[in-house]
Amino acid sequence: MFFLSCSTVKNTSDKGIDDLTVYNAILDNDSDGNYGLEGRLPLRRPVPIYTCSKEGRVVVLIKVDRTGRVVEATPGVKGSTTKNKCLLSRSKEAALKTKWQAAANAPEKQIGKIVYNFSLR
Repeated sequence: MFFLSCSTVKNTSDKGIDDLTVYNAILDNDSDGNYGLEGRLPLRRPVPIYTCSKEGRVVVLIKVDRTGRVVEATPGVKGSTTKNKCLLSRSKEAALKTKWQAAANAPEKQIGKIVYNFSLR
């Protein structure tokens, strides 16, 4: 079982800027929410398949295209509390299936985050 909530992340363009540098700045300035992409709401939030019998927080760096499709997902970035391969894999799978609102004026690849908190019950 895990818990999810929403937050916002600053809108960024990846023109000439290192993605992880931008993402770390987003995390430093952002709240502790679980879905974040400035100006866009998640339309589909798939639940990760939880078969790992481990606990932890997995922060996933995402890149979303203008149509709202997650085109890249990097789990285990700054803010994560686990490096468990099973949790990282499940988080990446769910992040790639997440669908966001379309935005014609968004950057070609808008950077955001999703946080999955896995907790045994």
